[in-house]
Amino acid sequence: MDENYDVIILGTGIAESILSCLFSCDGKKILVLDQNSYYGSESPSVDLKLLHNMFYAGSTPRDKLPPSKEWCIDLIPKLILINKKFFKILQSLNRLNDFQIYKSVNHHYISQRNPQPSKKSEISPNQGFYLQKIPNTIETLGEYIVNQEENEKFKNFFYYIQNYKTSKQEALKIDPERSTFIDILKIFGLSESGIYNIICVFSLDKEQCETVIGDWALIKLQQQLNSPYLMPSFRLYPNYGLGNIIESCTRINAIFGSTTILSAEVDKVIFNDENKVIGVRTYHGIAQAPIVICNRSYAPKGKKGRLVKRIVRSICIIEDRDSGNYNDSGYIYIKGNHINRENSIQIIYLGASHCVSPEGYIVACCSTVVETDSPEKELQVAHDLLGNIVNQYVKLYEIYENDLTLSDSNLYVVNDFDEIPDLENTAEEIQKIYEIISKKSLFVDNI
Repeated sequence: MDENYDVIILGTGIAESILSCLFSCDGKKILVLDQNSYYGSESPSVDLKLLHNMFYAGSTPRDKLPPSKEWCIDLIPKLILINKKFFKILQSLNRLNDFQIYKSVNHHYISQRNPQPSKKSEISPNQGFYLQKIPNTIETLGEYIVNQEENEKFKNFFYYIQNYKTSKQEALKIDPERSTFIDILKIFGLSESGIYNIICVFSLDKEQCETVIGDWALIKLQQQLNSPYLMPSFRLYPNYGLGNIIESCTRINAIFGSTTILSAEVDKVIFNDENKVIGVRTYHGIAQAPIVICNRSYAPKGKKGRLVKRIVRSICIIEDRDSGNYNDSGYIYIKGNHINRENSIQIIYLGASHCVSPEGYIVACCSTVVETDSPEKELQVAHDLLGNIVNQYVKLYEIYENDLTLSDSNLYVVNDFDEIPDLENTAEEIQKIYEIISKKSLFVDNI
């Protein structure tokens, strides 16, 4: 343990693990320590027995449930958005993708106020609102990107994209080698707001769309439409949970000579007289490094930041419904103003298709920002909606605002997972910390 390292990382959460992988690939000597006996820190992927022991120490799950080893449950599941920053960071780590299988999250619902729906694709929980299914095909996506009047124009444009290079471009008077991408969109009669929405949704560079020929954007859109990840969903989830990404990072670290130690008894972060980090003391010795990255559980007293909110999350084990409304996987967004709240309630549910649970069962995570003195009751609407819950695990999480002055000491404290259902805030933090320490760009925007 008494060695020198370039960077010491305390914790094996998703942000810490991606950062360790990035620095290892840069040739830095990395030491990763975690006081737990499992990967993931505060957000691990665990089997059913370990999950149950975390909440009810010494007891066992219900006998009628399938064996513990058939479950792989994230304490805090997060979704990966296609072609957004976290997805691009994963793409930049080529070796990481050798260990991963990602699958689409197939169903997405958003709450709408009653009157009762008439379509079969809409679900009414009889709570004064109903759930409307968000479309996941190009034919219906236009309803959510452009206004109703432009929807037909939107579809015509994307049919053109799907057949790009084979369409009769002369009939449309399109010359992509001379026109900008925005010029091409205008030919289809799309308004400025519709054009802007398309650029945002498909992660195109607005400045380039205005100044260079449109051929590059047409090809990029065609690649996205033909991507095995894109359809039928804009959201992904890794098989066996986020913990599989973390363990893959550990394998890559080992390939590049970095060290990971679980069940490490970390005593404290050590500073010199100038308040600069010089290493970490454990019960096995002192590891020296000029930079330390840690999650909040390792932060020195007085340096954990300011408490800004609390989040309540419940993990629900559900027997699969026969109706088919919740089969497989999905994301549900219940707007706060539909249930007399300031904050929304969000539900991510996953099943056997993502190797999270055995056939016949679904694992759902419900979460919201706490507004009252009875946090668990605030999720009752979600629990009533899901129904048939056989096991339930509820936990409160405190979210702190980082002390930005800590980086002056070369100590970087990683934020806790907030209420956002995806990993984009985590990606922003990964990029920021990496670029400050390495003094170079991550270049994910060019991928």
